[in-house]
Amino acid sequence: MSQGYGLTESFAGICCSLTYDANPGSCGPISVTTEMRLREIPEMGYHANDEGGPRGELLLRGAQIFTHYYKDPEETRKSIDDQGWFYTGDIAKVDAETGLEKNVITPTLKIKRPIASKFFAKEFEQFVYYK
Repeated sequence: MSQGYGLTESFAGICCSLTYDANPGSCGPISVTTEMRLREIPEMGYHANDEGGPRGELLLRGAQIFTHYYKDPEETRKSIDDQGWFYTGDIAKVDAETGLEKNVITPTLKIKRPIASKFFAKEFEQFVYYK
């Protein structure tokens, strides 16, 4: 069994754990077509120098990352910076020992980005997914 991570904006998976991974819970290394980095969120307690490895909002950039939201330039401006980094809204942790394995901590930010002009609070997601 393996575990991975991806979004619609990343055209499906951007990382997948190795077949015989000895570290369960890891999403595995990032794909060769994608760059990732973390953005610290001090107000939520996510820092680059956290014990066990850096944590923060997952940012993605690369050939397989989408270029814009269809007919929604405003949301595109909010989601992609001038250097091409896509702000996923997901909190991730990079393993301090390997530097390759990434754990996505979900649900993530208190309020997610709008989907069909509606916002989903973390508590609502927990109710839906864990019910």
